[in-house]
Amino acid sequence: MKKYLFLLMVVVTFAAQAQGPKALPAKKFTTLRDSTTQIDIVYHSPSTNSLSLDGRNVYMFNRGCIENQPVKHSLAKPIGYIMWQKNGREYLSGDFFYNDSIGYVVTKVDTTKYVIKLSEQGRSFLQQQRRNSNEQK
Repeated sequence: MKKYLFLLMVVVTFAAQAQGPKALPAKKFTTLRDSTTQIDIVYHSPSTNSLSLDGRNVYMFNRGCIENQPVKHSLAKPIGYIMWQKNGREYLSGDFFYNDSIGYVVTKVDTTKYVIKLSEQGRSFLQQQRRNSNEQK
């Protein structure tokens, strides 16, 4: 009997993982969008660059650049790391990925991975900031 329960748990675990990417729970996304107060962005390569947003810029980024729609995590190498803060404390963070057609953030809450879509505007913003910081060097 224990063997059957174990096999059932294994099957359920694989089935849950096979369902694909998940959107953030609505309450978590709403807090991310409406209540975070600062965003820190770090680009990995060719050189490490960073960008911090606060105040109205956080509001504009959260409203225009992220969507609570999961997308398939298909890109291999992260472009950078993003962290949202709420009153000076980390609220949510993860690696972000993009190419010319798609962008997303992979984050983890407890033990569950979520993939948050970057809107076209969000992907373009992150690409432009990376270009600008590389040109300044």
